[in-house]
Amino acid sequence: MKKIILIAFLAVIAGRCAWLFAQDKAADAGGGRQMGGAVQDTSESGLRDSEGGDWKDPDSDRAKKLDDKTVDEGIEGRLKEYTSIRRKKNLFRFHMGFSIGAVGYGILGPRDSKEDIFKYKYEKGSFTVGFRGGLEALFYLQKRHCISAGLFFEQRIIQVRIIDVSMFTIVSGLPMGFLYGAPLRKYVDKSNIDTNYFTIPVLYRFHVLDEFYIGAGLDVGVLFYGRARYGVFLWSRKMDYARRLRPVDLGARMVFGFTMNRVFIEVGLGCGVLDYDRLPGERHSIYLTAMIGYRI
Repeated sequence: MKKIILIAFLAVIAGRCAWLFAQDKAADAGGGRQMGGAVQDTSESGLRDSEGGDWKDPDSDRAKKLDDKTVDEGIEGRLKEYTSIRRKKNLFRFHMGFSIGAVGYGILGPRDSKEDIFKYKYEKGSFTVGFRGGLEALFYLQKRHCISAGLFFEQRIIQVRIIDVSMFTIVSGLPMGFLYGAPLRKYVDKSNIDTNYFTIPVLYRFHVLDEFYIGAGLDVGVLFYGRARYGVFLWSRKMDYARRLRPVDLGARMVFGFTMNRVFIEVGLGCGVLDYDRLPGERHSIYLTAMIGYRI
């Protein structure tokens, strides 16, 4: 009898445990369905956000950053284009320079000279201005050293009084021997001797600062044109003055310059080393150059 009661009690307990276990299984199944629905709602919500334009793709943010970087690099490249050519740190660099400006020209030495029937008197303190322009090649070594060679056209104008004694003989009827010693220059106007040269300047420049430099060098000038006009009263003549000048002129010059963003301004002062002309007496040229240009 006791065994029957014990078995019945154990059966009741086993049934109760089975019912509780079934309830737990049912609860777990319901939670899984709720989580799946939440995930589905989240994905659908994200899809709706994407369709509405509010959803942000991380790849697009990365692409935008790359585009911004590209724009910044382009701006930086354009800014570097306008920096001074002196700030580049290459060991060896080559540039071309184009410049135009003016050259002031004068003569040092004896003012009076004679040749056959002509008498010449160079004007005292005369300093005339002509055109100068050309190009040059610049070779930069390291940071501060530059060697250049160029080709320039120069218009050198000199003022001189040219006295043709034969013209006075014709006009006055007096003998040439008498007139040769007479003070005739006060009856003669000043004449401009227009001479044209091709010059080859070879210069060394040293950059004291990034934008300021000084230099020195030689100017080799080749004469290819020289003409003057002179006269007495209303009677005038032309003269080929080139044969009275040296065909080659050599000068030494110092320069001072300032450069910024490839534009430069340069001033030079030079003096002729050789005799200026073939007339009696030794004369030398003195000249001043003022140039503005651009280097590429």
